[in-house]
Amino acid sequence: MIQEIIETITLDGLDAAGNLERWRGLVQQFALSASRFEVHCWEDEGEAIVLALDHGEEKAADWPHGRVFAGAVTPAFVQTLLTQPLPGEGTAVPRLTPFFSIFFDNGFSSEHYGTEVHIATEEDDP
Repeated sequence: MIQEIIETITLDGLDAAGNLERWRGLVQQFALSASRFEVHCWEDEGEAIVLALDHGEEKAADWPHGRVFAGAVTPAFVQTLLTQPLPGEGTAVPRLTPFFSIFFDNGFSSEHYGTEVHIATEEDDP
């Protein structure tokens, strides 16, 4: 029997620069084996929406206050993720990325603006 294991990594501490570098390292690592992405943005996040549209297409979603975009994990998309400046300085919510959520098709997800990373893997149950 196969069991799904989800590892959660929290990156919402006070060391924003260190957290950003750790987040970028995880994105870079998991982007290597991903082929598709999905990005979630709140409807009022204009800059993030423009970035998402640069690399994917909007898809229908049942999210009344948000928008969802999907596309291929390309070198250009990964470079965009890795080179964004630290957003949200001075805001109440720490942000490591302009996107509320990023999902790769290999089980990696970055949620709550990168402060919560989930890595889903499967292993055989002994």
